[in-house]
Amino acid sequence: MEELGLDFVIMSPEMLIPLPTPKQDYPQATLYIVASHWASDGEYGSYEIPFTSLIDAQRQFHDDLREEQDGGSIDSWRQKSQFVEEETQNSYECYLDGEYCENHFSIELKSFSLPMAPCFMENVAGLWQGKNARGLQRAG
Repeated sequence: MEELGLDFVIMSPEMLIPLPTPKQDYPQATLYIVASHWASDGEYGSYEIPFTSLIDAQRQFHDDLREEQDGGSIDSWRQKSQFVEEETQNSYECYLDGEYCENHFSIELKSFSLPMAPCFMENVAGLWQGKNARGLQRAG
């Protein structure tokens, strides 16, 4: 029984308990995510980096794009006739037409609304107060 995966477990309806809907509307903040997906000659990877500051997210987006353009595959792909490039203010994508799965690069700056539960805000406030208290101790 211990070796069975969860997809083989059958539960009766009375065993399933729905989670309650939050009783309050949480304050909203904006979360920014820089997401990149790439493949080059069959090797591939991706990452997503979250930010609470638009300026920091934009800096990461532009630094990562510049690094890929200067030292990555884009420069060599640009020499080929099947090179395709698409760009907006918050996204960049390029690939070799007919070879997308093997040779592509994309980066995007996305934003999401982040509902902030009271326990999250208390944690953030505690971190901020702790940082400020350490700063005052060093200054004193």
